[in-house]
Amino acid sequence: MALILLVGLLVSDMYAETMGNYSEWRCDEEKMIYSCDYVYKNIDNSKSTCKVVIYYGDDLRKNWVYFFNSKNEPWTRCYIKSYSKNSKPLSHWQQLNKNKDGYNNYSEKNYTPTPSDGVYSISIITLPEKFKLSY
Repeated sequence: MALILLVGLLVSDMYAETMGNYSEWRCDEEKMIYSCDYVYKNIDNSKSTCKVVIYYGDDLRKNWVYFFNSKNEPWTRCYIKSYSKNSKPLSHWQQLNKNKDGYNNYSEKNYTPTPSDGVYSISIITLPEKFKLSY
């Protein structure tokens, strides 16, 4: 029984490492945003952090989760609601365009991005209770 528990914990740790970890969501009522940190394994085997933000008070941005790099610059975002009957939530990602004034779809359908210094793609987003979706 103890061996099964130990193997389960090791597999769980390996899985968490491949998907990164999210801190608890913080809510700023004044700015009307949720934010948290996404900690992931990077290329040199250390850990890096992205800031993750939902602008729930902004009608144009409230349905997206934005990821910011260590320089506090946005680089990717993910739609958090189903956008068609045939797509799953959290499957539509966009990247900041070259002019840094808008977002473009990634060329590959159902693509999940990897931070520039990261090893693994962002395979899951842990949302605040207010935004959790039923699949």
